[in-house]
Amino acid sequence: MKTDPHTLRQKEALAQYNKLRQRKPSIIILGRLCAYFLTGRIWRSQSEMALALGVSKPHVTRMLHAATIPDEVIHTFGDVYRISFAIAEKLVKLEKRTGRQRLRDSAAILGARPDLDVHTILAALATGLPVPTDRTVVRLTRYNEENYIRLYSPQLSRISSDVPRLEKAINAVLGAVL
Repeated sequence: MKTDPHTLRQKEALAQYNKLRQRKPSIIILGRLCAYFLTGRIWRSQSEMALALGVSKPHVTRMLHAATIPDEVIHTFGDVYRISFAIAEKLVKLEKRTGRQRLRDSAAILGARPDLDVHTILAALATGLPVPTDRTVVRLTRYNEENYIRLYSPQLSRISSDVPRLEKAINAVLGAVL
């Protein structure tokens, strides 16, 4: 006779997870459910939970990372489904670099921005700078034979004193999207 290794609480949690998966929830919702499973001690570790749910441990880790994204940041994207695992990982890196409160503050300043693509939102969250308007302030160009980027701007005289801050902003954006 084969014995079932799952407790009643684990069976109920597994049924809840499977029912939720059928509704195709966002990774945020799935992640929060998995976080609840761990904090509620339904499973003792991510490895145990991954085995029971039939997913890999890295998949569980990605879901748990998604669960940590602050509500203000989720609101900025306008739709929870716009946040993929890749975007969630970038947000986790960004939070480690800037701090949770600064990330939340930047998101609160941006507000809901479903009109922007996700990389523009990431850049704004990374720099804390407002989203540029439609008018071109700078244009960056890289030629194949060159190992550097050229910056062109009709307002170069106005921004030249701000080059160090501009460099930091570009590095922050690149760090957030790479």
